[in-house]
Amino acid sequence: PDGMALSGSVVRSSGAAVDTKAGGFAYPTPFDRYPVTNRSTYPQSTVGKVFFTQQAGTYVCSAAVISEHAVWTAGHCVSDGAGHYDTAMTFVPQYQNGVRPKGTFTCTKFTTFAQWHTGLNFRFDQAVVTCGANTKGQTLRAAVGRLGFAYNPTQPKHHNPFGSPATA
Repeated sequence: PDGMALSGSVVRSSGAAVDTKAGGFAYPTPFDRYPVTNRSTYPQSTVGKVFFTQQAGTYVCSAAVISEHAVWTAGHCVSDGAGHYDTAMTFVPQYQNGVRPKGTFTCTKFTTFAQWHTGLNFRFDQAVVTCGANTKGQTLRAAVGRLGFAYNPTQPKHHNPFGSPATA
């Protein structure tokens, strides 16, 4: 792992110790990348790419299926932070090197926090995107499954994010 807790400090792979905060880790917490070897196996099957147009440029982000018709992604993938939403978006689960094994899902509704949409507040850089069916008529959940979504847990919970962030 890139970091591990040792006697109240985090030791990076470089050997440098970092002062810790509550929870035993410095902020940001340790970060690791693991290659995905089989994108068709759950839960990896729920992760893919969103392709979108923003301010006349074309971009790509990662996203993960959280319900029948919705994916979770970053706020900057749906809004420029200056009050403008994307003009076009598609989601491709299990995308790799141009291959789209489960098809393409056209996305039509973008939802993000006002603090991101009009204020560029990175603490609120999160979004939900609603997508239609693929050409086979399948919903996201029918095609690849879903991860689900939880908020306001009663106590801290362990979780594994899939697909993001791109950097620590």
